[in-house]
Amino acid sequence: MNADDLRNGLVDCLEQFDTDILPLGLYASDELVEANPVRSTYQEWKRAIFPFLESKGGSPRAIVPLNNSLSRASCTFAALGKVEIVLVKISNIKVRKYGSGYQVDKQEDRTGRWERADLEGQISKMWNPRDNRPGVSRVGAHIVLFIGYDKTQRPFERELEQLCESGKWQNRAVIYQSQIWQDKAGRGFNIRVCAWSRPADA
Repeated sequence: MNADDLRNGLVDCLEQFDTDILPLGLYASDELVEANPVRSTYQEWKRAIFPFLESKGGSPRAIVPLNNSLSRASCTFAALGKVEIVLVKISNIKVRKYGSGYQVDKQEDRTGRWERADLEGQISKMWNPRDNRPGVSRVGAHIVLFIGYDKTQRPFERELEQLCESGKWQNRAVIYQSQIWQDKAGRGFNIRVCAWSRPADA
């Protein structure tokens, strides 16, 4: 097991999770849990990411929510050591019920969420030497995951291209991949899942 295998597997497990819980899908996965008394969020972690990590021999630790768009967790593997995983979620849409079906609200505008999510800042932390401080467990790999929802055919294409140009990941041994698919419940939007990985000793 290495960082590349984990990165690939995490993207695949999120797409599979999207299929497995239709008609909710990734977009509405928190609705798998009853809202009363308190809805349990982060179903991507609990029902997709953590089970995948455990299937590969990992021991995932508690989810740390950082804000509405950002959460983090770590996982320990016998061979790889500690892996830090950050999940960034951005939705430029709002799905509402119309009659007996669900569709994207055409009046909703959430384009400002990209700037607030600070994806570039999360990626740049992958080569931050903070893990070398005394008393901090060595990190074997860093992975940043991104889930984005948008009405366009290629969600967040321009933003990610600009991010690549400014971040120059290839000079930092960061490997990037991206997958796009249409919402499988036919609600009128597309999903993009991206992943960046970097071995800590790169």
